[in-house]
Amino acid sequence: HQLTAAQRRLSELTHHLSEEEARKQETSDRLQAATAEAGALLARFGVTPEQVARATRQPGVGLSESEQRTIRATLPDLKPLEIVRFTSWEGYQRDVADYMERHALDTDRDPLAQILSPHQLAELERRFHIRFGDTRWTPWDYGVVGLAALIAVVVDIVLVAIPKDMKFLGQEYTGSPITKRFTAWAEDMRSDAPSSPFLAWLGSVQGHLEGWAKVTYDLSINNKTRGIQVDGLRPGTHRMMSLGHDPALGFIFGTLENMAGCCSLIDRSGRLQFISNPAKQDLNPLRSMAKVAAHLLSDLPTSAGVQPPFFTLVQLLNRDSGLTLKPGGATVTWTDAARWMYTNGYTMGHFATMSLVPALVELILRTYIWLTYRDALQDDSPQAHLGHEVKLASMRTMAHTLVMGGDLLKVHLYGLNPAAFNWSQMLALAKAAVATIQATRARDAAIEEHLLNNWTQLLRHGRSPHQPL
Repeated sequence: HQLTAAQRRLSELTHHLSEEEARKQETSDRLQAATAEAGALLARFGVTPEQVARATRQPGVGLSESEQRTIRATLPDLKPLEIVRFTSWEGYQRDVADYMERHALDTDRDPLAQILSPHQLAELERRFHIRFGDTRWTPWDYGVVGLAALIAVVVDIVLVAIPKDMKFLGQEYTGSPITKRFTAWAEDMRSDAPSSPFLAWLGSVQGHLEGWAKVTYDLSINNKTRGIQVDGLRPGTHRMMSLGHDPALGFIFGTLENMAGCCSLIDRSGRLQFISNPAKQDLNPLRSMAKVAAHLLSDLPTSAGVQPPFFTLVQLLNRDSGLTLKPGGATVTWTDAARWMYTNGYTMGHFATMSLVPALVELILRTYIWLTYRDALQDDSPQAHLGHEVKLASMRTMAHTLVMGGDLLKVHLYGLNPAAFNWSQMLALAKAAVATIQATRARDAAIEEHLLNNWTQLLRHGRSPHQPL
């Protein structure tokens, strides 16, 4: 508001100055004409310029009071601009609030748009987007995001489906053809006569890994003698209950448990329990981690399989899920729902199938970004690259959000079967959201640093505010 008032006052001063210049020129012209007429008149009477110079001058006649009032009335009434002066921070905040209330200022409007012309504002935005990247979406961006989400949702419903053919709440549902193929390959590999030498070789490798990678967290049954009493522990669920078997968490918990000689299990009530098992303890950290990896690879092709990454943690949510797994049955907790999903084929094999959905989204969006903005990505400054990263991350987040909504629709289409939920898509959405936050913060930090550096230069060198930075 003060800048606008100063700009308005400057315009007024410029206008009055122009008027005064015009009056000055007019007066000068009249004086020159009067001087010429006086010279001609004196010459007619024979008075020379030298005589005029030697003549004694009488004091001029002053303006009357009435004439002075008339002149003052024509002068502009320029009152001093109101300025909020700084005395203390609290007082300054109070004075600013009073100033804004007194002048009824609209704080919702962009202040730059209030003091700059449309042309100046457009030029400022153009320079800003060149330096820090243009994060605004085009109609094509919206269209590609929608198309990627639509294709991914169709693939999720038709090809990913559920892990296997099953009857759920009295209704028959067909499982994923891709997961069925993975399962068939694993069964073929484990058979006595694999259909190909490659599968036979994989089977032998799996057997060697299984024999070497003995780990402390591979407890599958309760044993009162050894003090192992965990509710829900059995061969069909022990991997799901174990943090060491989790494909992501296992490299941390599994390695530590191997070195400590213990096992962490989440029981059927969602409680985390630690069981001592020093028989297979290995204090070597590298060998312990290698055993975790080898044990994971040996478990992947088995009939029970291994749970998806981080899926083990769902068992800690021992709260009512609102889902029922049997016709007319009571609702179950998330712990029981996760265990049921795992025992019904919700393993790494199906996770690979589920990963096709977010992979399609990433492939479509990254290809589009590369084809559309490859020239800008090659030529722009590092700060501009931050802007493009923000744009790509926001497009990914929006696309994955739309696909996640489509996946929830798919769960309804499959009779609220929790096994229809795409865990891989949820992880992709979380990753994209985090990437968006990180990219936005990095770009904001670059902008803040640029502004701070420029203010420092202005204060240090007294640079003109009109000089480009």
